[in-house]
Amino acid sequence: MGFYRNELYGLKYILMCCPFVETLIFDVTPPNIFEVEMHYVDYWANNVEVGLECVVNTLKLVGIRMFTGTNDQLETLRYLLSFGRNLKALKIYLPKDGVDEVEKETYLKQAEIVLKMKTSSTELIRSIHY
Repeated sequence: MGFYRNELYGLKYILMCCPFVETLIFDVTPPNIFEVEMHYVDYWANNVEVGLECVVNTLKLVGIRMFTGTNDQLETLRYLLSFGRNLKALKIYLPKDGVDEVEKETYLKQAEIVLKMKTSSTELIRSIHY
């Protein structure tokens, strides 16, 4: 996916140090075959203070390019949606090149899970793009 352990710690650091972040765009990279599996639910539940200031107060746009619906992507988005009470837009971009029809369908189903996730924002518009 691209959210390796150190990148999640880096994301937490950025969110803590930049309390006025309004836009987060993730460019997903292919998985690292040497990356050790991590429990992403546990990471967001236990390792991040509930509702970092910028996520709660200023974050307005979240985008994720090359979304495939891996656990790390889903749990990161679940965290941001749960606490991002001022989110206005969530844009999910599915891979369009180099994937077969079965993969496209799988990625679309995963994106639809995100569309159904609970959010604290009353103004959030979610969209899926190819």
